Order: sequence, then C-alpha cells, then structure tokens
Amino acid sequence: MLHMKKIVMIMGLISLIACGTNKKSVSFTSLEGEWIIKEVNNKEIKAEETPFLGFNITEKSLYGNAGCNSVMGFLETDENRPGTLSFGSVGSTKRMCADMAVEDAILQAIGNVKEFKIEDNKLILKDEAGQEIMKLQKR
Repeated sequence: MLHMKKIVMIMGLISLIACGTNKKSVSFTSLEGEWIIKEVNNKEIKAEETPFLGFNITEKSLYGNAGCNSVMGFLETDENRPGTLSFGSVGSTKRMCADMAVEDAILQAIGNVKEFKIEDNKLILKDEAGQEIMKLQKR
C-alpha cells in the first residue's frame, strides 16, 4: 500500500510539472516594441511601405503603418486573462494609396483582435473564435 501511495504521489508531481511547462504564460509586456506585419488572414502582405504595429506598454498605446497610412490607438487587456488583447479607438491618416485593399485588410483585422500569443519571435493575433488573423515578426 505504501508503494502505491508513492507511485500516486510521483504521478501527481509529474502531472503538475507537465502542466506548468505546457502552459506558457503570455506577458503583456512582451508586446513592447515594433512588429512587422507579415500576414493578414493567411495572405502574405506586400505594400508601398512596410506595414508594422508598435506597442508602447507604459502608455497602453498602439502606433504603426498599415502599408500607406499611419495607425494609432490604444491597447486594452484583461490582467485576469493572460493573452487577451484588443485595440480601442483606432484611427488612421487618410492618404489615398495605390492599393487600398492591403490597408483595408489590416485595419479590419486590427478591429477583430481579441487575443495574442508569441512564439519564436513571432506575434500571432487572433479573433474571438481563436482563429489567426495576423502574423507579425519582431522588428
């Protein structure tokens, strides 16, 4: 019986360790800096100017370029739910661009972001259903 208790305790400890290593805690501060937009809705992005998003965590602000126009707004998170993210009051400049389709896709995707994860220096932004809608690379 004592041998069985030891086995159960060891298995429980292994489970706790495994659970702790499988779940990566996503830190809001890891967003800090600039990220080049590589894909939107699984399509590679090509634009007049390099599209990127920048995050200022201290000010909870967003800035960047959607391929032609500048983008600015605010970051919203829920500290009780790591990995949640949305953008509030996002605006952009209004220059007319040769290809507005890229710009429109980026702005629409920004409006649908609800969560994020970071893997291998890549930022993945997801919608409410957990679908990847943007992939970005650390600048």
